Amino acid sequence: MAHSQTTQNVSLQDSEDLWKYVVLLSKFCILFFDAGLAKSFGVLIENMVSRFDSDYKTIAFICSMPSALLTILCPFVYSLMKVVQPRLLVISGSFLCAVPLMCVPLVRTLPLLGFLFALTGFGMSIVFLSIFITLNEYFLKSFIFFNTLSTLGVTIGAFCLPVIVEWSLTAYGYNGAFLILGGMCLHTVPCSLTIRPPRDGKTLQVHPTATKENNNVLKSVDNQSTTPSASEKDFKKISVDSKSGDMESSRVSSLRIRLKSCVYFAEPLFALITPCFVFCYFFMYAWVLFLIPAAESLGIERSRAVYLASIAGFGGVVGKFGMLLTIYAKFDLILVYIICCSVCNVTIFISSVNDTYLYQALMAFTQGLTVFAFDSIGGVMTKLTVENEENVPIAFSFMAFACGIGILIGDALSGHIYDVTQSYRAVFNTLGLALLSVIVILVAVFIILRRRAKRNQTNSDSSQS
Repeated sequence: MAHSQTTQNVSLQDSEDLWKYVVLLSKFCILFFDAGLAKSFGVLIENMVSRFDSDYKTIAFICSMPSALLTILCPFVYSLMKVVQPRLLVISGSFLCAVPLMCVPLVRTLPLLGFLFALTGFGMSIVFLSIFITLNEYFLKSFIFFNTLSTLGVTIGAFCLPVIVEWSLTAYGYNGAFLILGGMCLHTVPCSLTIRPPRDGKTLQVHPTATKENNNVLKSVDNQSTTPSASEKDFKKISVDSKSGDMESSRVSSLRIRLKSCVYFAEPLFALITPCFVFCYFFMYAWVLFLIPAAESLGIERSRAVYLASIAGFGGVVGKFGMLLTIYAKFDLILVYIICCSVCNVTIFISSVNDTYLYQALMAFTQGLTVFAFDSIGGVMTKLTVENEENVPIAFSFMAFACGIGILIGDALSGHIYDVTQSYRAVFNTLGLALLSVIVILVAVFIILRRRAKRNQTNSDSSQS
């Protein structure tokens, strides 16, 4: 089964506006800073634990806030996009990405540190969702390929930024490292200025508003609920109780219609895949955060352990290009994800078998190769499981929300497990179980889509005969 899908009775075509490649580059840069920021916290986490005299659970939770809130706040940002001028909203969000990070050296309390990281997450959420929806408007037909291409930013960000932050920490200390990190994140400002809809108007424009049909139906039901008809007035004279029953029935009808308009009811397969996003990002961000400290616990020097993140990033570049080739060759992406998750899971459980640097480098490369191959799972699986293209933008926001829950729980729970056990092996075993859950869900969706494809093919053959 190829990765194509059947949506509305609309011919989906990519925009001919060449600005789409500028938008693609902007999404690449935004993901570069998001992933690089999360990976850089792995370099800084020990300094923060010492500076604030705290524990790993608390600091890991705070460090997860930018990436977690980036995704968790997407449904709220989606609603905000309806009432705030888009350009003003996105520019404001881009400044919120960077300025709070530059203020971190002034902070002396954990609540204030958490507040600044939360502001960064809110700003990144605005920019992220806006660029995600805009990219889909430009690449309606080939979104899966170009969205996966843009996630090279995740891989390269995880490859480059931790090394830059380590050098900055050595040369300028804790304060200088955060100032440089915040300064680099200011590059999201020019990225946000590239966000605008296609000029050619040839794509199916999908904006964060309800469909016209649903709006008309809801208005009709609401009017029935508030304004009685002439027959209802006559009926009122006969029986007040009967009128109350009719009003209750109309409210039930209104509720039923609103539930059907909810993306989880309208797209049941998307509802099934949603827990996969939670477990997947639970694994990925905790792995990113604890890769370097886990290597140090095996006796590897910090200066060498930092380069394991770069080795994983290099493996991710290889994996990402491999993923692009599989998309171009029209392999079944769900099957590819299952294979990548399975290989990665094996390496997670066997990573502590040998504590030599060469072995750990091999594990880091293999994990990077597979993790960064399936890090695009959110956008791809949303596009594959949502049948109605008009539901894609709201599905993106709920997909991101699920990913954020996974990030928040993953980092905090992993930090708590380490505080209790003082064992990174216990942490990585937990991550392995989370990834195993991803594999189970993907297998279930794979089977359902295969059966659906066979059923559609049978129906098509029957109609032709």
